[in-house]
Amino acid sequence: VMFSQLTAGISSFIEDVVDILDVIEIVPYISYGMGDNVRIVGRVQEDRAKHPFVSSPKTLGKAACIDDSSQEVASAKEVALEIYPDPKPNAEVEINVNGTIQTAITDNDGFYDAIFPCPNLPFGSTTATVTLKKLKGHDVKETVTASFPVVCSNPATNTFGIISDIDDTILQSDVTNPMRLFYNTVFQSPQQRTPTTGTLEFYHKLHKGMNN
Repeated sequence: VMFSQLTAGISSFIEDVVDILDVIEIVPYISYGMGDNVRIVGRVQEDRAKHPFVSSPKTLGKAACIDDSSQEVASAKEVALEIYPDPKPNAEVEINVNGTIQTAITDNDGFYDAIFPCPNLPFGSTTATVTLKKLKGHDVKETVTASFPVVCSNPATNTFGIISDIDDTILQSDVTNPMRLFYNTVFQSPQQRTPTTGTLEFYHKLHKGMNN
């Protein structure tokens, strides 16, 4: 029993050291406000651009630019990094939305999800920030901050919303063909994928409103 406890303690210590030495990134999601409340969601994880799996990184989010590999290899690397992001649990972040400050702690998968009052948030899009403060109770040595939009809808003018799928709705994915689905998802960047006929025009019409 003592040996097992010792082994677990050493393993936990090594994990803490590795986490502290890792280069961290914050991946904030587009967040939303309604009335006087906002919901802010994002993730703290190992910086994908610094991952040894990626050579000569440039930018993420565009598979063609992830490194100097071929398009197919670069896209596959980005998918792999999205699937295995090395999340950072028990990280403390500070969220700033239009001057309102809120602290949140990440869960076991590295996600933070905070709902809090944010009075006087203007309608439209507001740029907010999230800053990493602590990692597993330890102060961080380097400041990590990310900006993201908070969209606040005006219920007086926005009478409906849209929740949309992507696969075979916005982009052709061939979900009924497992081999094609795998190829399109892993080896094709969004820029290479074929848009679904008619979806873009339909969404543009919805964006113009009921009277247009």
